[in-house]
Amino acid sequence: MALSPSETRDLFRQACQFPTDHETVVEAVGDVAITSENGGNTDVETVLERSDATTYGSVAELHETVMANLTDEHIGRKYYDDRSSATVRETEVSF
Repeated sequence: MALSPSETRDLFRQACQFPTDHETVVEAVGDVAITSENGGNTDVETVLERSDATTYGSVAELHETVMANLTDEHIGRKYYDDRSSATVRETEVSF
């Protein structure tokens, strides 16, 4: 089973009881794959190994740890910004 990064929150809510520790999370969902924008997969255990966290107080804390430790291949188009600054006119237009 492979999930998108955003779908992992529901998985953690269903499969884990909080507070919990690293080992318990790995036993419960460590083998679940997280898909990347480029089609690759990384399992939850591998992602969590990049973090120094040993306990998770809530679903949100675990999910944030996972999201913060995903590789660049999971972020989509790197440096893309669809919220660029507005074009500023150099001269005033009078109506």
